[in-house]
Amino acid sequence: MKNKNFLTVAIVALMFLPSLIFAQDNKTDFREDLSFGVKIGTNYSNVYDAQGEEFKADPKFGLVAGGFVSIPIGAYIGIQPEILFSQKGFKADGVILGSTYKLTRTTSYLDIPLYFAFKPSEFFTLVAGPEFSYLLMQKDAFENASTTIEQETEF
Repeated sequence: MKNKNFLTVAIVALMFLPSLIFAQDNKTDFREDLSFGVKIGTNYSNVYDAQGEEFKADPKFGLVAGGFVSIPIGAYIGIQPEILFSQKGFKADGVILGSTYKLTRTTSYLDIPLYFAFKPSEFFTLVAGPEFSYLLMQKDAFENASTTIEQETEF
């Protein structure tokens, strides 16, 4: 009988041991930890005509998605490289040779920002740095009274 009680107590103790070992840590300052993250959002891009042609462009929303890694150099500074897929573009209408037209352009980029991170507190980070963008694809849709043309170019 004593063996069964001991075995029961041992099993119950082993069941609670992981919760004691892996008790929740109240750590909130992750500035010195290597961390990974995901980004998702939108772009709102447009194009402007500086020469005053009969051309009116409207902004267009596009998708942004990717990830980043935060690499600490110390408690207050680090670097944060990212890789993002980004869509940009515009919708336009205008007049060419007396005929009205509509043009929609969507471009897809691979954006690679290389940010320097300044972390003055555990809840606030400032990032700044260069961004390298590579055009992956451009899709144009041109429409006027007599024709519709769609063209997609991969780079």
